[in-house]
Amino acid sequence: MLGEQTLQQLVAAIPSLGQRAVSQIPPVQQLLAAAGLAAGDRSLGEILAENPLVGNWQLNGIDLSQFPISAIPGISQAAIGNFADWGSSFVADIPGLGNVPLRQMPNPATLAGTAVVRIDGIWGAAESYRYQTVTGSYQDGFSVPCEENCAYLELDDLENAGRWISGKYQQMNGGEGCLRFLNGGKEPTGRHPGSSRLCVIIFAYGIVKCLSGNTFRTILSKKLSV
Repeated sequence: MLGEQTLQQLVAAIPSLGQRAVSQIPPVQQLLAAAGLAAGDRSLGEILAENPLVGNWQLNGIDLSQFPISAIPGISQAAIGNFADWGSSFVADIPGLGNVPLRQMPNPATLAGTAVVRIDGIWGAAESYRYQTVTGSYQDGFSVPCEENCAYLELDDLENAGRWISGKYQQMNGGEGCLRFLNGGKEPTGRHPGSSRLCVIIFAYGIVKCLSGNTFRTILSKKLSV
């Protein structure tokens, strides 16, 4: 995400950078030097005012991997939402984000009660035309039939009996806001256990928990053969 920011976007995301001398921002200093632009003791704001086109230069014009994240002063205090196109970034592209517990994220998911079900059987993708499902999406509902490639878990429970269809093969209408269009308005079939922000999706090789409407993903270590 950081490499795709232009210098102008970077200053917009971290306003204090505009007042800092370029020499205090090593990645920016190297980017300018690579283009033959000597900043001297001038601030980044002065450079951008004197050379407006420089504001369109992206940080991926240099190798950012050689710099620690602290090489850009103030970035650790900047909100992710301040950066351009932040919504299309993956967790792996944002240092440290993958280690943040769900409960510490903005608008954290809150689970209501405890859900316990018993798995009666596991079926592969050769199955077809399966009804009485317990999966889907908020847009399509949570009892969407599966017509083909119906890998699923058979749940055996008085209140939750049904078929949990694998999200590897079945796609639903889903997503929210601008992120809805990242995958053609589709998301894997699943369920939201007690929170609209948290969905649980079964794939062929494990279980995936995701935040609804976002690109956050956490793959559980427990394997599941479906």
